[in-house]
Amino acid sequence: MMRNTSLVWLFAVTVVACAGAGWALVSARDAGAATTAVPTSLFPDLTDPAGVKTASVTTPFYAISVARAGDRWVAQSKANYPIQAKAANDLAAAVAGLQPFVAKTRLPEWYARLGVADQAPTSTSKLVALDGADAKPLAALLVGNVSAEPTASGGSSIYVRKPGDAQSWLVHGLVPVPDTLGAWFDPVMKVAAADIAALTITDGGTSFTASKDAAGNYQLDPAIATTLETGATANDASVKRLTQLLVLLQLDDVIDKATVAATPAGRSLTFNSSKGVRLVFTQHAFDGNDWFTIDVDATSPDGQALATDIASRTANWAFRFDHNRTATLDTKIDDLEQLPSEAKQPPVPNGFTPGEMQNLPSMPGGVFVPPQQ
Repeated sequence: MMRNTSLVWLFAVTVVACAGAGWALVSARDAGAATTAVPTSLFPDLTDPAGVKTASVTTPFYAISVARAGDRWVAQSKANYPIQAKAANDLAAAVAGLQPFVAKTRLPEWYARLGVADQAPTSTSKLVALDGADAKPLAALLVGNVSAEPTASGGSSIYVRKPGDAQSWLVHGLVPVPDTLGAWFDPVMKVAAADIAALTITDGGTSFTASKDAAGNYQLDPAIATTLETGATANDASVKRLTQLLVLLQLDDVIDKATVAATPAGRSLTFNSSKGVRLVFTQHAFDGNDWFTIDVDATSPDGQALATDIASRTANWAFRFDHNRTATLDTKIDDLEQLPSEAKQPPVPNGFTPGEMQNLPSMPGGVFVPPQQ
């Protein structure tokens, strides 16, 4: 009985200690917040999101500056490459709509817990700045963590802090900062893989060409086939893997085409579409990465509209793609050809031949079945 009573007392003391620690944590985190009046708006100059002319975003993973250009938005920091207008418009509207409702900590040592510490290699905050006409500052904030605290409206809330201001806030709403640089941009192109009638790759002194037959399979160009062993064919699956890149070609980074113009050109890949469009990808090694320029032209009047559309997003720029896309563009020519002498048979586990009797205990995971007498 004494033992049970001791356990009860120990449990009660633990609960009280934890509650006290939690209270101390919240009290320290919110120190100085209780006497701070909650304003109706953090950014009184930002009354109309349409008045935002430029925006800059810096996260632990990327930085970008964007600006209105007529009826569209472009990335000033990325050679004025066009961005998704929705991304910029949603960001401006979200910041304008933030409503502070709880004053939080003023103590710098607690900023990191809310995700609103000044930007540094170890911080997770996202810095957003919005300017109006004539570069007039309209809003600047460090965007922190989404809060788990319930709100009266049942909506989402997030921690924010103005740079240089000690006071942090819990505000109604969210700030839609894209997770990656590439998420700011529309796909470079959307070309149906089924429309690619032929693919040619030139890499140094080696070339490869395959064209699609009536059955939809890629066949090796006869002129190339004669230079290989008899019976050589195109690796249809590998060729189609390359054409699939064009379906939704998303960039990772973009720079001015002139930046790579002076670097030696590497391999080139030419995709000829049955819709009257030719796309030429040219590889350039720059800054330790593979960059690609993309030239496009119409090979028939039917392809003019599509060629013009793609050229509006490719003519003046060079692109870096993610690892998987780059690796696919770097597919070796040998892997696009299938030679009879290189045909691979399915692996035979432990030398097993179908139909052959085996002593199963000698095989990993095997189960011995005694022979019938």
